[in-house]
Amino acid sequence: MTENVDPGIRRLAGVALAVQDIGAAVESFEQLGLIVSDRSKRPEWGLDTATFGFANGSYLELVQPVDASNAIGGTVRAFLDRRGEGVYIASFEVADVYATAQALTEAGIPLAGPPQAAPESSGIAADMLWLKPRATGSGFTQLLSLRGGQLSYPVTTPDMRLFTQTYAVRDMPALNRTVESLGHRPWAQYCTTRWGLDTTVYRLSDHSNIEIVSPLDESCEVAGVVARSIRKRGQGHYMTVFEVADVDAMAARLHEDGVATLGPPAPAPAESPWGPCQQLWIHPSRTHGAFVEFLTLPPASAAAGADDAAGAGAPPAGQPQG
Repeated sequence: MTENVDPGIRRLAGVALAVQDIGAAVESFEQLGLIVSDRSKRPEWGLDTATFGFANGSYLELVQPVDASNAIGGTVRAFLDRRGEGVYIASFEVADVYATAQALTEAGIPLAGPPQAAPESSGIAADMLWLKPRATGSGFTQLLSLRGGQLSYPVTTPDMRLFTQTYAVRDMPALNRTVESLGHRPWAQYCTTRWGLDTTVYRLSDHSNIEIVSPLDESCEVAGVVARSIRKRGQGHYMTVFEVADVDAMAARLHEDGVATLGPPAPAPAESPWGPCQQLWIHPSRTHGAFVEFLTLPPASAAAGADDAAGAGAPPAGQPQG
């Protein structure tokens, strides 16, 4: 056990999508401009995989089960049979999973087991820890500490990175408790009549985010969509957000290529904790069950948020990205 190590989450490291047809899924994300960094069959896991890496070391991974008799392949297959395609797991980086596991255990947060080293076949020097789904509103979540420095890829998608993972839940305090047991405090926490959502945002040290939303008034369009998602797919992972350099240029390219979006880029309301960013949404039917948003932050946003990275500032009023 490492002493005097911050157990908190440093950043959103990666998101894995479970898909039925990995070839079709790769093509779908390539049409959105993502570039494949690695394409591998992993018989030791019972999976076929494709990874889209980004320059900051974050990644989006597609996984298709090909051997249901394998423990991992069988788990992914059961997920697909139960919930359909979509986000299977989100991975967050911490300094030391052993320190994190101790903090979570002391807080009574249920873990799927003790920390363990990543298998040699993964090609990653890391220690890993999994939370039981009930600790994160049924969103399967992994914590890892890297021993070999930031992940890197021979080919990356330029001007893009993972920005936010959004969880949709009925019981927000339970998920807040899990995050706050690691020393985090809300960066933004608010309710809005217009959206009908209760929202909490935790900003991480690299300015990536964990966002938690819970429907309050289903007569509001956004809350109704979130509530229907929870009823259909269960609580847990709801939306994955990517930061891009120019969402307007991206939207123009997608329109030219005939790729459907949920309308043109739209400005976030003035109350948004991210400032007047431009947002573009992709319907889950287009991205194999994953609700995807692309956004471009205003130039001053990253600098303005630097002092709030630890979540110490007063929460602004605002509106969720989705």
